Amino acid sequence: MPSSPRIDPDPQPAFGSSTFGKDLQRMFGAMSPRYSMFDHVSTFGGDFIWRPRALWHADRLLEHPPSRILDVGCGPGDLTLLLPQHYPTAYVVGLDFTREMVERAAGNAAARREGRATFVRGDALRLPFPDGSFDLVTSAFLLRNLPDLAHGFREMARVLRPGGVLLALDVTEPGPGAFGRFFHAYFDTVVPAIGNAFGFGGASRYLSKSIRQVPPRPQVVTLLSATGFSPALAETQWMGIVTGYFGRRPLAQVSPPVVSPGKA
Repeated sequence: MPSSPRIDPDPQPAFGSSTFGKDLQRMFGAMSPRYSMFDHVSTFGGDFIWRPRALWHADRLLEHPPSRILDVGCGPGDLTLLLPQHYPTAYVVGLDFTREMVERAAGNAAARREGRATFVRGDALRLPFPDGSFDLVTSAFLLRNLPDLAHGFREMARVLRPGGVLLALDVTEPGPGAFGRFFHAYFDTVVPAIGNAFGFGGASRYLSKSIRQVPPRPQVVTLLSATGFSPALAETQWMGIVTGYFGRRPLAQVSPPVVSPGKA
């Protein structure tokens, strides 16, 4: 009798593989109970600072306080649940393609008695919303997991109303020099060690590699501009190890133009 295929309890997704999406879902599903704590520890608490600062930058582009917000790749809801605090009149939707993350986020919202946020399962490359549904679209640490970054930006632009704003926050390479070498040494050695302590070494090794999948900042800004965002800009934090990408969908734009697929 043939044996059942072995399921890796600690998958390390491989970019470009035919099973990348499924492996990514399994990885984040396994991480979901401890993902937030892993983030806090591996960033020395920096993630508590990066998200609010990114929202302050987004405020400069918003024409008025947003009433409907979409947080793409919401994970356990760390950014999603910050949004109603920052924008008290807004209704927020958190979307993730991993069932366990959606359940964790909903549980976190219930624990905080936050009734202005709801969570749904969906794909960032096929957002299940009509055109022009939101005033603000956010994401945190999503870009490096997208197999088609250009298509991801097109989908985010599609569901934004004209005049709506995009905020995409992610870990980025700080550049050459001593600090850049320290950055890579930390993410290539220390972060996997922390992941091992949390029980997901394969996942943490994937996360350290995924940082290199995002194009350099100028290329991402160019891609945003080509997608139709104007202005399109990048704001760095902590000497460039985190970047917030921002764009506004122009009032006159009917639909985002089709651009060549970008590197994710």
